[in-house]
Amino acid sequence: HASVDPKVLMAFSRYFRQRYEELRKEFKSHEECEDFSQKIDPIHPTPFERAEYLKTAAHAQEVINKKFNSAFSCLLENRKEKKRQEARINQTLWDIEKII
Repeated sequence: HASVDPKVLMAFSRYFRQRYEELRKEFKSHEECEDFSQKIDPIHPTPFERAEYLKTAAHAQEVINKKFNSAFSCLLENRKEKKRQEARINQTLWDIEKII
């Protein structure tokens, strides 16, 4: 299941890291563990690789979210300022109409 929520990605990363750590207890080295995992399922990444991919994806998504939120905040602030300017212009026009 794909997700762009960094919390979900990190949760999956921890899950695969835990699976790797459990499997790792049975082997002398990281390489033996990875070789064994690859022999069991040669198509998919090993639990260690999945954990690392997901952790990287979570960090990348956090950066993307921060940049998006920052850009969105600027957009909202610009809109508010534009509405304030329009309100001042409308008030000035209304004041002018009262005088005329």
